[in-house]
Amino acid sequence: MPLETNYSSPTPSTGSAQDDRSPVGNPGGSIQNAMDASRTKLSSAYDTVQQRSNEARETAEHFIQERPWQAVIYAASIGAVIGLVAGMMLGGERDQSWHRRFW
Repeated sequence: MPLETNYSSPTPSTGSAQDDRSPVGNPGGSIQNAMDASRTKLSSAYDTVQQRSNEARETAEHFIQERPWQAVIYAASIGAVIGLVAGMMLGGERDQSWHRRFW
């Protein structure tokens, strides 16, 4: 199926039909080839990321099923640290050091 483009390619005065397939003779074709190559690479990268995320999810599910209380403790401690850091950054006066805010 020939590719239709908005570009008009000059007809060579001397040369064969193979000259028409060059990137200069048909810029739309080279762009299409580049887009196809990009789609292939993106599709491959997407499949790899999807596979790795599924493996991470399965590993996390296995850990949570094997050690539910330990998973709860980890989640609570991470939440507490994030809350403490956010509270220190958002609250209090700027001219005091962080340890004087609590005394």
